[in-house]
This record gives sequence, structure tokens and C-alpha cells, in this order.
Amino acid sequence: MKLATIALLALSLCACKRLSSEPGVRQARALSAESLAEIYRDMEQLRRDSPKGRAIFNGPSPRLPASIRALEPITVNVGNLDRIVLSGGFDDKAELVLNGLSRPGEKQIYLYGGDEVRELLWEETSTATE
Repeated sequence: MKLATIALLALSLCACKRLSSEPGVRQARALSAESLAEIYRDMEQLRRDSPKGRAIFNGPSPRLPASIRALEPITVNVGNLDRIVLSGGFDDKAELVLNGLSRPGEKQIYLYGGDEVRELLWEETSTATE
């Protein structure tokens, strides 16, 4: 009986870790500016290639570009929410949110993680001189 209790406790701890935003937050912070720019461009292309400019992918679908598939996402939503869920569940998700993709605005990628993390990871910089 004690062994079963210990096994159940270990299993529940593993499940909580999987549902945590923490792994995705670490993964997102490790991405280079070049990788983030490529992810943004690939999400733009996904939007152009998707029927009605919208698509939802569950897991690292083979239909996703390599830069996004390499993240091993839980969910990719393009054309509506414009986000890539990296880890977590319910209220404790780590996700990359892309601004300026489906709505006018600056091209940016924010990291959201749990209740406290909101961090600008990438922003397209203008190279035009005035």
C-alpha cells in the first residue's frame, strides 16, 4: 500500500511538472533573435497558406514549418489568437504571442508564462533611414 501511495505521488508530481509553464518559459528565453524572427516569418507564411487565413495545429504537426515544429508546441493558433503554446495547461501556460500578424500593429513576440511572466522577446526593427 505504501509503495502504491509513493508511486501515485510521484506520478502526480510528474503530471504537475508537465502542466507547468516553467519548461516553456526557459525554452522561449533561450531562443535567439534570429530564431524568433524566423518563427514570426513562418507564422506569417502559415497565415497566408491557411484557408481563410486561420488554422489550429495540435502538437508538432508535420504541416508546421521546421522552426515552429522544433519548439514541440502543444498548440499553434494562427489567424485568430496568433500564439504558440509551449507548455502548461489551464491558467499556467507558457506561450509565444505574436502581435501585428492578423491585426495592424508592431511586429512583436511576447512570452506569457503563468500569472507573472509577460516579456517582450522580439520586435521587428525598422532599418529604413529617414
